[in-house]
Parts: sequence; structure tokens; C-alpha cells
Amino acid sequence: MRDQKIHQTIRETGFVPGMISIIAPCYNEEESIPAFLQAVAAVDLSPYRHEILVVNDGSQDASGILLEEMKGIYPQLQVIHFVRNFGQQQALMAGIRSAGGEILVTMDIDLQQPPALIPEMIREYKSGYEVVYGIPVYEPASASALKRVTSRSYYALLRRMSGSSVVPGANDFRLMSHRVAEVLRSMPERNLYLRGMIADLCPVVEYDSDLYPKEVPASGEKNNETIWKATIVPYIRRPRMAGRTKYSALKMVKLALDGMTATGIRPLRYGLHLGVLSIFFAFGLLVWVLYIHTIVGRTVPGWSSLMVVVLFFSSIQFILIGLLGEYIGKIFLQVRGRPGYLISAETTMDPVPDPSTRPSTHQRKDTDRPPAKEKNNLRKSKVGRETLHPP
Repeated sequence: MRDQKIHQTIRETGFVPGMISIIAPCYNEEESIPAFLQAVAAVDLSPYRHEILVVNDGSQDASGILLEEMKGIYPQLQVIHFVRNFGQQQALMAGIRSAGGEILVTMDIDLQQPPALIPEMIREYKSGYEVVYGIPVYEPASASALKRVTSRSYYALLRRMSGSSVVPGANDFRLMSHRVAEVLRSMPERNLYLRGMIADLCPVVEYDSDLYPKEVPASGEKNNETIWKATIVPYIRRPRMAGRTKYSALKMVKLALDGMTATGIRPLRYGLHLGVLSIFFAFGLLVWVLYIHTIVGRTVPGWSSLMVVVLFFSSIQFILIGLLGEYIGKIFLQVRGRPGYLISAETTMDPVPDPSTRPSTHQRKDTDRPPAKEKNNLRKSKVGRETLHPP
């Protein structure tokens, strides 16, 4: 169990400075657990302390028992047991909500994602990045050709269908700061797609690989510490240490559909776009029918007028469906409850008001804040609940 001092620090600040929380979901991974814990313990994370949060996602083998036994060997190990299998995304979110580290690292327990990459991620975090993605580079032994092709095709389709800034090839191996984690904890979404949620909060400003398009940040943006930035760190994806993957083809399809429907409302607008194109085509067909009837004089009786009427009214239906999609999309965005904006720094001309009098739907008790001594006060925001104002 965590000691009382750590609990008190988490209650006061929301995180423990100098601590790394490594979060790993676990589902029927009894063969991989000892090797994973040993690999994490072998990584030099100094001067940081670390905790390991393993979320037992309703495992049906001996994973839960083994994890409890491993607590005696690894005192930094914490275990969360689900009553049944809720899925990888929910397990990751449970770990994020329970973690108390200044830095959070999420990864799989099968060691296809190397823990030895964490120090390099930390260096990127220290240089000013809020999120660091581990991007796999596939080798023939680690993934089939079908896996590589479908992965690339999926991310291309995702960016086109949803307009999302999800990083191509990104999986759930990432580092995030406590600021990003705090915003994630405030989101009430139940159908989770963490890759899209994090990409919305913190877009990648630059890609450092020939495999991905390069996006150069605006002048001076990279040195602006008030802007949240993300970067990538490539790694060689290795084969599983033991066991078989628990992600069936059906689960992967479900995750893909969740990604396309949870990151944006662009698919709902396709009906409107198709309706507009159809009505232009209907007018073009009408002009052609008039030309054939008046100039050429060879038409099939009844066919031309029928086709024009059907196409025209079908276009009207597509437009109405598209408009319905716009309204449904706005309902979806409102119910999703993501913050409309995030404040990184705030300049006030008046003394800082008492937090208890500040109007907010997400108010935090903060009675230990010292009073402002200057009228011109640039104060750093904790990106806490008082700064989150959903639209």
C-alpha cells in the first residue's frame, strides 16, 4: 500500500513530484507477468521513483493470484482487480485515474513494447513535450505482412474519416505528463478511445521519420512552453515473450470502429455532401434530357422524367439526412463532455480571487493558495478542474 505521505501529496497537488507511474493492463497474462516486472525493475529510472500499476482486467487464469504474490518481491507494485473483463481501454483509464505520478507511462504487459525505451521518453518530457508516443517499427518476426498493411490502411482511413490528429502507427505505448492525465480524468466518456482523446489534447508538432509526414511547427512554437506538444520515439517491435495475443480480429474491428466514431463527426456529414453532389448531378441530367428531347429528338417515353424526379428527390433526402447528422453530431459532442478549452497560463490584473467564490461547474477546494502580492501576476495554471469549462 502507498504510505500516508504519498496519499497526502496526491490529495494536495494531484500528483507526486519525482514519481513515474507505469500502467499496464493485464488479461490472462500469467506467463508474461514475471518477465515484465523483471524488465521494468532492470530499467534505470533514477533520480525518479516509480510505481507499477497493473490492472487485472478480469483474467480467468492465475494472473490475479500471481500479481498478489509478486507484491512481496516488488514493493512498488500496485494491482487493480476488475470483477470481469471490461476491455483494454477501460483498464488503461482505471490505471490513469489511480496513478499518482508526475509522469505516466502506459504500455502492454507482453513486452512487445520495451521498458528500456522509458528513459528516452523521459528525456523528451524534460525537453518540454507533454506526450511522447512510442511508434513501432515492424520486423518480419514481430508482425505479419497483413498486420502491417491493415495498420497503415486503418490510420489512413481514420484520418480521412474523422479528421483526427491520431498519430499514424501509434498504439497504447506512450508517456504523458500529469497535466494531460488530469484532463483525461475529468472526461466523463464511457466509450473510450484514448489514442484519439490524447491526440485532441496534445497534437504532434513534428514527425522525425521517413514513414510519417513532416509537419513543421509555426515560428517560435516549439519554444513556447505554454503550448502542449507531443513527439514520437520509434522502437523495434519485438515478438511476444510468451502466450498468445488476446486481441482477436473481432476486438480489433470493434476498436477500429470506436476510433472512427469517437474521434469526430465527419462520417455524419457524408450524407450532406452526397446530397449536394447528387442534386448537381440531377440538374446535369435534366439539361441532358432537355438536349436529347429538343435537339436530338430521340427519347424513351417516361424514362427521362422518371429518372430526373427520382434523382432530385433522392438528393433532397440525402441533404435532410446530412442535416440530421449535423444535429446528432452536436448532441454527441455535447454528451461527450470534453473541455471546450484548456488554460496553460493566465494573466490577471486583479488579485487572485478566492477559489470558493469562482463560478465553475468543476470546482476544487484549494484553501492553501497564497494571496497574490502583485497586481500584474502571471500565474501558472495546474490545469485543474476549475479551468475545465465544457461547451
